[in-house]
Amino acid sequence: MMFTAKSFTYDGKSSDDFGLLVYYLDNQAITEEPIWESEITETRLASRTDPLFFGLNVNKPLTWSFVVGSVKSLEREQIDEIMDWLTSCDTYKWLEIEQDDMSGWRYKALIQNVQLIHFHGLAAAFRCTVVCDSQFAYEYPVQYSYRVEDGTVKNAAGKTLEKVVLRNDSAFSGYLYPKMELRLSKDCEAFTVINASDGNRPFTIRVPKDFTADDGSEELVVKVDNKNQIITCNSSALNIYDCFGDEESRHYFFRLVKGDNVLCFTGSGLLRVECEFLRKGGV
Repeated sequence: MMFTAKSFTYDGKSSDDFGLLVYYLDNQAITEEPIWESEITETRLASRTDPLFFGLNVNKPLTWSFVVGSVKSLEREQIDEIMDWLTSCDTYKWLEIEQDDMSGWRYKALIQNVQLIHFHGLAAAFRCTVVCDSQFAYEYPVQYSYRVEDGTVKNAAGKTLEKVVLRNDSAFSGYLYPKMELRLSKDCEAFTVINASDGNRPFTIRVPKDFTADDGSEELVVKVDNKNQIITCNSSALNIYDCFGDEESRHYFFRLVKGDNVLCFTGSGLLRVECEFLRKGGV
């Protein structure tokens, strides 16, 4: 493995809190590690020399063996505490390896198949299997903000931007679905962000004039999880899904194509886009 780290963080807790270090027990000069695997989806027919190609399945998770241990032998109470930390999660949690070349990204992972390692009869380390949610690591979230006035975008200094380009440089050729937050006033009838690089695909929220914010605010605050198609807002009396979509009943969630995304806007408000770019760095 490419580990030079001494520490790691899992589910928000550091291995330092348990007196654990990352171990490297294999003394082989040459090792192999998983980094990428895809499955070809196609049909081969006797009447054709080439296949009917449907695409690549990249859903197989990244997995690897991980060894952590203590410089001292472990007591039963310590083992129980460590096992509770590593194996009691009921969903994927963030795993961060604390070394320089991995400081910019993290993994969504579960810890599986834990084995206790003894040195001279004394329990001192654990070998486990790390199972990630995908074959990708995630960059830490990056946020982009756009202040829009009647379709015109201005930066923090108030300067008008002639062109808005959001670059998706993920190591994945498919779509990236970021999270968004919109702050819209009652004067705004509708707010639309159009991705000209994605066939002019629009994402629209219409603003009802009679909405009442739970906190008494004059703004409608809308939060969007485009990947899971979840929309929430700061008005419990409002079904925000009734406000989703444009006059042509196009209910499109926002997404980014790989590379440059040229964005256009209508309406007025503040839009924040949060991206977690995908990386194929292996482990």
